[in-house]
Amino acid sequence: MTGFCEKECRNTVKIDSLNNESEKLSDLLFFIVKGIAVVNTSLRSNGIGSKDADRFIPEALYVTVTNTNFQSSVISDYINSAVRLKSKLISEAEKNGIPLPEYNEVGFSPEFDEYTRCADKISLDNEDFQAASVKSVVACAVRGAASYVYHVWRIGYESDDIYELMQLALTEISDPLMDENGIVRSISYSADCCLRAISFIDMANIHTFGEPEQTWVNLEAGNNPGILVSGHDLKDLEDLLKQSRGKGIDIYTHSDLMPANCYHKLKKYKHFVGNYGNSWWRQQEDFDAFNGPILMTSNCLIVPKGNYCYVNRLYTTNTAGCPGATHILAYKKWHKKSKDFSEIIEHAKNCRPPEKIDHGTVLAGFSHHQLLDRAEIIAEKLSSGMIKKIVMIAGCDGNVKLQNYFTGFARSLPYDNIVITAGCVKFRFNKYNFGEIDGIPRIIDVGQCNDVFSIILFANKLTEVCGMENINDLPIEYHIAWSGQKAITLMMAFLSRGIRKIHIGPSTEGFIPVNVIEILNCIYGQDAVKGDYRSMGSYRDQFIANEVPEIFQNV
Repeated sequence: MTGFCEKECRNTVKIDSLNNESEKLSDLLFFIVKGIAVVNTSLRSNGIGSKDADRFIPEALYVTVTNTNFQSSVISDYINSAVRLKSKLISEAEKNGIPLPEYNEVGFSPEFDEYTRCADKISLDNEDFQAASVKSVVACAVRGAASYVYHVWRIGYESDDIYELMQLALTEISDPLMDENGIVRSISYSADCCLRAISFIDMANIHTFGEPEQTWVNLEAGNNPGILVSGHDLKDLEDLLKQSRGKGIDIYTHSDLMPANCYHKLKKYKHFVGNYGNSWWRQQEDFDAFNGPILMTSNCLIVPKGNYCYVNRLYTTNTAGCPGATHILAYKKWHKKSKDFSEIIEHAKNCRPPEKIDHGTVLAGFSHHQLLDRAEIIAEKLSSGMIKKIVMIAGCDGNVKLQNYFTGFARSLPYDNIVITAGCVKFRFNKYNFGEIDGIPRIIDVGQCNDVFSIILFANKLTEVCGMENINDLPIEYHIAWSGQKAITLMMAFLSRGIRKIHIGPSTEGFIPVNVIEILNCIYGQDAVKGDYRSMGSYRDQFIANEVPEIFQNV
């Protein structure tokens, strides 16, 4: 076994050298997908849009999301499919006499053996800085929305409206001469697409997996061998639970999939025992300690490096891919078909139980109706002054020193404040004991990043119950933590709904250009987006030396 691990670790050096190539190929794939969107938008406007394009675009976009797929050969296969599909759509346009915009994305058609070299030719360096900045932000927003659309499609739901908005946004940012009107349209299309996407996945998940329920999620490792499921895909988790029942192994979630422990239809599986580990960026430590196989169902994947030797236990599926890992395919590439998880199940039987790295429980499951049912009670507490403020902390966590901000920020809030959280940023503070206010938990976990739609519904309900005319009159402070495309998706969804004074950060560096914030504030109103937490003064000690909290639960 030791010899195998040593060989495996040596291979990670080769794996690491492929990352740059996979990034270039992802950029090329995105460029060609934009061309598909441009052509299909023209076809749709003439009543002959392609359903194949509608379904392909979200999946291909998901492949290009950061930390999703590191396998150059797989990305090249997607590029092959994209080139063929775009050629087919162009032929359809020519046959019907439909003129197409003369954008580079439309005419560009690389040869198979020149993909990596061609990727270097699609730079935006010569573009106007303002237009390039907006295009970058819109691209991130649409990619995040595409991930939600793909998960929804996997459980049997589609929306022509979302497909259209997504492709309209991509068409606008493909215009090399995008003017101010084009900037406004691209932002508007992408914002509306993001809001509809998070609404759609909320509906689809509840219809498929039942209502989330208030649940104390177990954090302790059991004594049986296990399989750790990471990513965001609930259907894969359900299929694995069905196939592994009675096999003597336990199933755990990791990171942003933790809220799956709260869905009514998933909780019935007795071998679904809880959550293991922490935020996605700490997965190398968590996966190494788990001892059993890991199933990565979507993005938030890190290629094993250094002394972390678990690639032989790593399985990927859907759009995720990692060199050296085993990829699990569907029986058929269609959303209602289950996959064969027998290989990973048999693998788990021969593994040691996970190491015990945590203890206790965390409270979760306040998505949708669980949160709405508390709106009137919370309104009463606000009216009486027992609760002074509601602070939303949602978004993405990451291995960035500034993210320590959220540990201190959440813990520094006055006792008459409650926190509503979604996404993996919660792992910065959710293992502390925050107590409650007259039966209302001070940390209300609504779920994954996409579950922020429950927060929007809650704000709508609270506005009504409190007799207010404007949602922005509520004592709710909105904070979106950045570390990925989906954080921009959340920001755009809130803007589309009319929510203002959204704090993003803790720093805008590496997240969103300052000039784009200015543009958003011109479109949606002054201070619609606030760009740097450190200017707020609400928490002075932005850098916390020790970010790993001691667990106090059920106290």
